[in-house]
Amino acid sequence: MAMKYLCGALVCLLLAVSVSAELPDRSELEARLAENPDDRAALYNLGLVLYLDGEPKEAIAPWSHLRELEPNDWQVITKLIQAYTACGESHKKVREQTISELYELRKSEEIPELTKAKFFIRDQIVYEDNRIYVFEYYDMDAGWRLGPLLWKFYITEENEPTGQLITVGSYDTTTALAIEQGRIEEDERIYHLDEYLDDGGHRTYGFFINKPDYDQIKATTLEILKGEKEPLSSYDPSTKTITIDPSEEKEEAE
Repeated sequence: MAMKYLCGALVCLLLAVSVSAELPDRSELEARLAENPDDRAALYNLGLVLYLDGEPKEAIAPWSHLRELEPNDWQVITKLIQAYTACGESHKKVREQTISELYELRKSEEIPELTKAKFFIRDQIVYEDNRIYVFEYYDMDAGWRLGPLLWKFYITEENEPTGQLITVGSYDTTTALAIEQGRIEEDERIYHLDEYLDDGGHRTYGFFINKPDYDQIKATTLEILKGEKEPLSSYDPSTKTITIDPSEEKEEAE
């Protein structure tokens, strides 16, 4: 994250986007900004305090002002994307516009650090005791064992990984087969929603023609975590068996 803005007392976890052990005091930050409205560190940290306190809408103002001061700071742009996302449907349009601006900034190759970056964290989701970090891969090149990913939902509990991953990928072999079978056009891709478990288990929850809507995927991910979504297919490493839900398979085919 934007480490140059962080106060010495602020020690954040997981790429400096997680809950901090010692967050700076909100009133202290506001007092600093009253003295100097352009205090970069205070602007960044006030936004972070508000965001992590569950007030993403209020976090937008200090981060937006910081972006005005530092228009090419891509890390601040990603924080704004997270805040817009947390605000829901009312901020979807500005969220998508800001994501486009981030991609354009990366495409310009003006910032070597951004050019080399493989992903950014577009969202953080809090569900019960879990904090879920959503990684978006710029070029769908995650070095994943089965092929490129678009999104990875990295699930933690008390700042530790749970061993459970939910991903949206678009593998070349799956897409090539769909084109060969005439199910999609040559300029289209098949995306799929998968869950990977630390015991080697794997479940597939859906297939999509072309890039799916992020909010739809987010909602389905929460259904998976709540146990409200049944997979289309699953693999159990303990028995080495693959299970396919016939009703779901029929529905998908229709």
